[in-house]
Amino acid sequence: MTGPVIAVKLMLSLIAIATSAAFWMFLGAFGRDRRLAVFAPAVFHSTPLYLGFFNFVESVPLALAVVALTEREVRNPTAPRVAVIAAAAAGLLWLHPSALAFALASAAVLALTSESRAAPSLGRSRPSLPRGSCSAPGRSRR
Repeated sequence: MTGPVIAVKLMLSLIAIATSAAFWMFLGAFGRDRRLAVFAPAVFHSTPLYLGFFNFVESVPLALAVVALTEREVRNPTAPRVAVIAAAAAGLLWLHPSALAFALASAAVLALTSESRAAPSLGRSRPSLPRGSCSAPGRSRR
């Protein structure tokens, strides 16, 4: 085996481990059973991997980690976590823009559907939004 072949195998092995770790983190952030992360390799072995889109495959674990960190940030805001989210988002822009778009859209949905103090204040500061647009779908604000 040559050096580049070994390097690609090592990189893909590290991405597979990172995918499982990101799923573990994602499941924990949403209060689900973290043992389900053993199914993460099913997401890793996908069409983009076999077509050779390694940048996209590398961005998937980081995008999941950003969404998990955003969920934790919505529930319990801390300044260091915001810095980590910002650095990870910058990394997503470098890896693959579609992963950044996914993470930003997920962050917006999480912020708008949060039951924390941040969501009602957003609704009050934006008079153009209809009442209840900042609550989760199917829930009324009476």
